[in-house]
Amino acid sequence: MRWSEEVTLLMEEMRRVKQFLSWQADWWDEKACRHDDLEPAQKEGVVAYARRQAAMRREMRARFEVQWRHAAEWVALGEVDNEDSEEM
Repeated sequence: MRWSEEVTLLMEEMRRVKQFLSWQADWWDEKACRHDDLEPAQKEGVVAYARRQAAMRREMRARFEVQWRHAAEWVALGEVDNEDSEEM
């Protein structure tokens, strides 16, 4: 596989990771709202756990966004026009 194909796949994987973390955070938030059948103390614990899980996923996404914020720029710096590379 060529370098450019690997980079394309990596960029797509990065996009999917961020999308998945957002989806998972929303999923945990939804789970936090589905415990009306529990005792108040149990419900409080379950909701707190679910909210914490959602917050962790959002924090992970935010960290990835910071760490990966220049990835597209770095890729663009490494791109070489096919005509230029054939002349070398």
